[in-house]
Amino acid sequence: MDDWRSPELDGRADVETQGRRLASGRTPEAEILTELFIEVFRLRAALERRGNEMTRGFGQTCSRWQVLRVVHERPSAIPQIARRLGLTRQAVQRLADLLVDAKLAKYDANPAHLRSPRLRLTPRGEATLQQIDVLQTRWSNRMANGSLRRNLEITLRTLRQLIERLERTPTGPRRAA
Repeated sequence: MDDWRSPELDGRADVETQGRRLASGRTPEAEILTELFIEVFRLRAALERRGNEMTRGFGQTCSRWQVLRVVHERPSAIPQIARRLGLTRQAVQRLADLLVDAKLAKYDANPAHLRSPRLRLTPRGEATLQQIDVLQTRWSNRMANGSLRRNLEITLRTLRQLIERLERTPTGPRRAA
């Protein structure tokens, strides 16, 4: 077995599709999954554009807003925030430092790990997040208007399953050096 094939997934796709393959070499399901990934990339870009538009009036960016949101939920160390957002520690550290410089957040001692302080929001940060959230609530209500709740729930569940599988499954064979 190649090192990139997951034992739990090995052969299962062929069993489920009776070995059917398209000209691309993908199973019909894998072809749909590939199209879904492309659409998710487009969705991410569109969300980031809208997030930047929403936060611009408050001197923020979509990335800073994401950090504000995570820290609002629970003061956290940089590595915890990075894991939650799927970003590198360095990227989150840079964003956190910008938020601290803007007096929207501050670092507190972390008794669990002295060298990794927790980031928490200041009252100014809480107020900024609350203002952004007002706009986001109006926007998401407009976006969800007319959507079937069941479809949104299925989509959310499916995306979470895909994320879980992506996080535990290697991507493929490594290129020869």
